[in-house]
Parts: sequence; C-alpha cells; structure tokens
Amino acid sequence: MDRFTDSFLSEIDGAEALRHRKQAEQILGRSLLSKHLAGQHDQSSHGSWADHNLKPNDYSYAPKPSSQDFYAQVPNAGRFGSEDITTWVASDNVVKHLADIPIEEFLNTPMILPTNFSSGINYVSEDGSGQFTTAKQIMEAIHDPNAIFKQSYYNTLWVDKTNSSLRSMNPETQTVAEKEKLIKQYAVVEIMEQWDKLQNSNPLYYALNDVVREDFGLQDSFITGHPEKIAPQVQKILSENYEVLEAITTAMYEETQKQFAEKGIKAVTLWRGFDVADESLYGTDSKQTIRMQPLSCWTSKASVAKTFGNAFTKIVVPVENVFSTYATGLGAEVEAEHVLLGGTVQANVSVSQPRSAMVGIMSNFGGS
Repeated sequence: MDRFTDSFLSEIDGAEALRHRKQAEQILGRSLLSKHLAGQHDQSSHGSWADHNLKPNDYSYAPKPSSQDFYAQVPNAGRFGSEDITTWVASDNVVKHLADIPIEEFLNTPMILPTNFSSGINYVSEDGSGQFTTAKQIMEAIHDPNAIFKQSYYNTLWVDKTNSSLRSMNPETQTVAEKEKLIKQYAVVEIMEQWDKLQNSNPLYYALNDVVREDFGLQDSFITGHPEKIAPQVQKILSENYEVLEAITTAMYEETQKQFAEKGIKAVTLWRGFDVADESLYGTDSKQTIRMQPLSCWTSKASVAKTFGNAFTKIVVPVENVFSTYATGLGAEVEAEHVLLGGTVQANVSVSQPRSAMVGIMSNFGGS
C-alpha cells in the first residue's frame, strides 16, 4: 500500500509544493496516509495514540438553551439560529478561561480590527455611523458610559453611542467588565467562524495551526508551509498576536477537557472521510498510519464522514487528544465535528468505488 504515502509531496519542493497542496489534499485527503511508522507525538503533553484499550463511550453534550431561554439570558442579542446559539454558548464558556488576560491583548488582533477576512466592530452615533479602526477607539468606547456594546447577530458586534433615550434595545447601561467580556467573546467567535471559511487562503487558519503545533509539541504533524500569497500575513499575525492566540487555543482545550471530565468520558469514537483517486485501491481495506496536521477535523457521526469521499476510517482516541468539539471551540455542529491534536495514528482505511466520476474534488473537513 505504498500509494498511501506522502511521496506525492516529497517530490515537490518550495513554492511548487504550495501550488500542489490543494491537489494533494483532494487526492489523498488532508490526513495523508503515510508509510512512516515512527514519530509518535510528544507523550509529555498528552497521551499516546497507539495501543489504547479504551472503549468508546456513548456521550452527548450538555443541552443548549431553547431560543426563548436564550433570549431571556441574553437580552441584547439579535437574531440567533440554532447553530448560532451553540457557537455563542461555546464561546461564552471559553471566555471564562480568559478572565485574567488583559483586554489590551485582544484589541490589536485581526479578530477585532477590520481585515480582509474579518469585519471588525462598527458603531452608530447621533453624528452617523462608522467602523473602529484602532485599538484606541475601542478602548475609548469601553470606558464611555454612554456607549453600549450589542450583538445584532451572533457574530456581529457593534456599539450604540446614541443618546440613551433613543435606544430601542436593553440594557441601557453596561459595566467596563461586561464590555470587555463581549469583546473577548467576539474574538473567540471570529476564530470559530474563520475556521469554517476559506481555510486554504485564510492566514488566521495557518497561524492557529502553527501556534497549536508549537504549544502542544506536535512536531511530527503534517505541515506543508504557508501559501506564498498569504505568508506575510501569517507571519504578521504570529509576530503580533501569538500570546493571545495561545491563550484562546489553550482556553478551548481546557474547556473541552472540562466537559469530558464532567461527563466521565475517557475516549471517543470518530470517523473521517476523504477521496482516493487510485483505481487499484478501490475495494481495499488495510491498516495504515495516518499523519495529520496540528489541528485535524473528524466527526462523531459515520454518516457524515461517508459524504466526504470514497475512503473511510474509524478511530478510538483518548479524550486528551481532542483539542475541541463543536460545543467547546472549533468545529461545525452540523458535521458533529471534533478537532484532534495532530500527529500520527494507525487505523483501518476502507476505500470504495467513488459515487462520482469527479474523484478528488470533494472538500475535506475544514482545517486538516
């Protein structure tokens, strides 16, 4: 089964590898099947992938509030759908781990200030409307007793600076602490949103993978480098915002482990689907070593995985290797997505005849 290796990329150097990244992912799946058996990831940071005799648990996450209960708890929220509420609740839990991080750390980030992939924070006043473009402007609004931070949608934060007697939404007053919490939560939501959008051209996606790879010691995870077009943006984000991204990713991991511990869950069963184009592999079922990016996306629903290609694999992993779930950070609820800490894991891979002649064009789970 040497066709399931990373030799496709090993023959390509430098910028050429970056141009062929998408093609490689389409053919082999982001979780490239590698012939290399060595390279278990850092055991001191988290558990080994191999030889776990843990049985999967039946598990479900804490029920989210109904829309009626949610709006009662968040009176200044705008229109939230079912998945929006999941995202809001998850971000609210993550922010609790960030209470000691100074607000100044968040204000100059690409999640708060407007960029080519983030809308930033808008404001409305008696003199008109506009957009905050500097951390100083946001800080002034935080300490302005007449400025109220609101959410018109779950991923839209804006500031009402109009006369309080003209406001149609409550609350009429906010403390500095309440405003700072909303800003931190907005930063977390932006990261969760960007995870599902344009991964291959999003500098924040690459920055998150780099931060997690370094902090969790995932040196054996699969990295192809940053696309040349956005590499300067990735480096800028890392040089200016590494500490706050480190704090947010750590908070997501801590919240994930907290929820698993509260439910007594020791291991989870996950699935992954991707495309294989080599016809000689159709109908095969064999044990392979899967090499993943630092943040690698799987699903807890087999039916979801089977929609992502003609190759299919199932693993049982200890929960300490789960970075986040759709209920605790990165991940899409509709896909029951679980983001694993990258590295290598051995698993059986089944390859079937593609249902479509267009092999290799189905997108994989966002991020790995």
